[in-house]
Amino acid sequence: MRLLVLSILMLVICSSPGKAQTAFPNGDFESWDTLDYEDLHSSYWITGNRIFTMETGVSPMSKVAGHQSAQAIRLEVKKAGRDTLFPFFANEDVESFFEDAGGKPYSEGLPTAFQGFCRYNLLNTDTAHIYLVFKKDGAVLSRDTMRFYGNNPFFTDFTLPLNMSDKPDTIIAFAVIGDAIEGIPATPGSWLELDSLTFTISGVPQLLPDANFERWVKHDYDTPEDWDVWSDTYPGLVVRSTDKKSGMYALQLSTIVDSFFMDTLMGQVAIQHPVGPVAVGSLDSLKFHYKYSGANGDMASMVIQYYGANGAMLGTPHIIFLNNASNYVQIAHDLTGRPNGTASVGIMMQSSSLMSDHMPGSVLHIDDIRVDKFLSVNDKAIVKYSVYPNPAHDVLNITAKEVLDYNIKDMTGRTLMTGNTESGKISINAIPTGNYMLTLTDRNGNSQSMKFSKQ
Repeated sequence: MRLLVLSILMLVICSSPGKAQTAFPNGDFESWDTLDYEDLHSSYWITGNRIFTMETGVSPMSKVAGHQSAQAIRLEVKKAGRDTLFPFFANEDVESFFEDAGGKPYSEGLPTAFQGFCRYNLLNTDTAHIYLVFKKDGAVLSRDTMRFYGNNPFFTDFTLPLNMSDKPDTIIAFAVIGDAIEGIPATPGSWLELDSLTFTISGVPQLLPDANFERWVKHDYDTPEDWDVWSDTYPGLVVRSTDKKSGMYALQLSTIVDSFFMDTLMGQVAIQHPVGPVAVGSLDSLKFHYKYSGANGDMASMVIQYYGANGAMLGTPHIIFLNNASNYVQIAHDLTGRPNGTASVGIMMQSSSLMSDHMPGSVLHIDDIRVDKFLSVNDKAIVKYSVYPNPAHDVLNITAKEVLDYNIKDMTGRTLMTGNTESGKISINAIPTGNYMLTLTDRNGNSQSMKFSKQ
């Protein structure tokens, strides 16, 4: 469960007339920060630290001196800028509690009670909760909740009676400050510490896996300066790479499988940059270099969104789909058709497109992202063209000032047609009804892709 939603970062940088190109802040990906955080070293539990630390640099879960064991876990509500972070740890995706899905195998005897040690200081009307769901053969046997409120400065024991008529085979457990069911927020500074969580089975306490919170490990990861990383803090999603177009580094985004949740994750970063009005006859274009290895027909993407001076989105996002390229290829996207009132342009890059199947093993490299602000005598003009109709039945019409090469691929990345636009038309009679990607390339090697539908 992601309890924090971040907006695309707004950066205001002005360009002076006469400058041919304006780099996005750190658009060459030469500047990186190394952040670190400490987390439970457990294959049973996951905390929110890896999400929150990547997105805010703040870790709301930490180890403290324990009561029955050397260490306990501390959950503390913290502020990160304008965001409030709600600490949690769980043995499964927290949304599973509401969906009766997932959980960890349970092979012990029939539990009659859940116990542990706690101390806390919950401000105002804040509450903390431990939620338990027991299942057998996929059916829920019981749902139980332990609530904490007020101030208890010393470790004391607690007991939650459990009433089940049958032995479960699966358990979902998570702890959180704030009411996760009602969506009630909590106050920064509220905290809860837990130690030695056990079940009573046949009158004997049995410790849950790693529930004495003894094992912790430090993680560190690189993050590109000035960019908003939208990926979880999972190793390998967003890294600096020496496989670059120029300079020392490029950005590498990967699609991988999270071994804890067995879920597919993709690398994502985002940024905004002002483009503003330009003089008549000048050229605005977004240029970048990329190379891509898409697993099993996967495609990467860059999402472009325009914003007004007040930060409101203008128009609909434009998606550039990035197909396999073993060597760096330059893409140039025309920005002159942006909506009136545009103050900035935002981009988000993804190692797997939202239109694709997110195949593990896909790797995207990006380098040298720039906006051409003003034409100079050395600038190469990007050929303007239009494609219509869309959707189309049998023919795509291409209007351009020069002959372009074209490539049509299906949504798995398989090439179906190639050729050029000398006739000004592309016959699509040979392809079935569906969605496709058309890529047009001019004589300077500049490419642009668009999605079209055949009906």
